[in-house]
Amino acid sequence: MEGEVKMQFRILGVMEVWNGERAIRLSPHMRDLLAVLLCTPNVVVPADRLIEELWGGRPPRTAGKVLQVKIHSLRRRLDGIRRIEHRPPGYVLAVNSGELDALHFKELVEHGRAKVSAGHAAEGAEKFRKALTLWQSAAYVGQEHLPTPRDESARLTEQRLAVVEELMQVELARGCHADIIGDLYRFVAENPFRERLRAQLMLALYQLGRKAEALEVYRTGRRVLVEELGLDVGPELRELEQAILVNDPALDPPATILTRLAP
Repeated sequence: MEGEVKMQFRILGVMEVWNGERAIRLSPHMRDLLAVLLCTPNVVVPADRLIEELWGGRPPRTAGKVLQVKIHSLRRRLDGIRRIEHRPPGYVLAVNSGELDALHFKELVEHGRAKVSAGHAAEGAEKFRKALTLWQSAAYVGQEHLPTPRDESARLTEQRLAVVEELMQVELARGCHADIIGDLYRFVAENPFRERLRAQLMLALYQLGRKAEALEVYRTGRRVLVEELGLDVGPELRELEQAILVNDPALDPPATILTRLAP
């Protein structure tokens, strides 16, 4: 119904649940159970898997009954039995459109990609930026002790970084080099092993006439990889360095070689 207040499940940061403007308080045990269910919304999670997650391989003999009590308590907190239904062999959490920030992030990214593919780069970039604003920090903060939320956090983080790279590439193609230099420096500092971001920063600097800085970004990245991981930079980054050294015309705006760095 239009105007209806929706439940909000936020996991792109510290997990929170809101019913309209009211935050729903959850006990630590409820938070753990909800976190596992939110990893696969609208999909049945087997009871055995929930028990494994919640008790870490050392469940009590009455784990099945205790799980039922936990489910009942969480249902009451979420205002309705329809939110969590028993469907053999387990339970499913019903999440409607727009209620889970991770799903909203995915939808915005898909819309952004469609806009870019249709030739509307500025609108696509706007969708990407809107999607990224949904993130407060790493996903499922506070639930890292649970295997499935921990794995899901890593997966979502990888998706977020891929979207950051897509956004930066779109902005480079639009000639917005000066506008994103600060962002690129920050992203590279936060993700020093991410070669595509480093390449984007190098290209942006070069296209702004800051060749020496672009080469220093390369040298810093190579040093970090060698010292921290014992690895050298990849061939794509080396090719970009060589292209910068010889002032390859292919690097001049609006041309870009970042398509060669696409995953």
